[in-house]
Amino acid sequence: EGGSPISPAIARYILDYFQHGEVASSNTSELPNGETLLTPKEKMVLQYISRGYSNKEIASSLEISPHTVASHIKRIYRKLEVNSRNEAVFEGWRMGELSMHEQQPKSQTSQKDPLQIAQALKEGGKSAEEIMDVLQLVFSLGLLEGMKVLQQLEYGGADIFATAKKSFQVEDKQIIEQMLALGFNHEEALQAMLDQI
Repeated sequence: EGGSPISPAIARYILDYFQHGEVASSNTSELPNGETLLTPKEKMVLQYISRGYSNKEIASSLEISPHTVASHIKRIYRKLEVNSRNEAVFEGWRMGELSMHEQQPKSQTSQKDPLQIAQALKEGGKSAEEIMDVLQLVFSLGLLEGMKVLQQLEYGGADIFATAKKSFQVEDKQIIEQMLALGFNHEEALQAMLDQI
């Protein structure tokens, strides 16, 4: 139909990877004139999106109309060059527009759990490491909790081990102990470690 087969954000991520051998960390989202990419209100909306709120829930929390929320989301998508809520959260985090130090939403009753967010990210094509990065940012998950979510998403032992090693920068022994706590047997845990060599 003439459209792009992938989103601009994912395309930029892939291009950065191949040009620089790694993903460029563009955590500075200031424009040349020193202004930030997103307005404070757009950042608030993005913060609510990262917690799994619907447009109606965001509107109620911010005391604005759902139409206004939709307008903010459209501008966020355009500015971050994304096409979905998951991409907006990931790209917002990557660009430094999403921070856990910002005001927490007033009500936590409708917050999505880490597994729901992780499942959506996986369905969106994000890697285990990218999923773990978002979970750490949004939910402040520890090693065991993060590994448990990956296990629930049916990642194999080697993927879980590699992601834990990269995301938490802990010793192999700690990861093996956590894998055993999650129900992996000794052989599976050791094989996951050996697969990294």
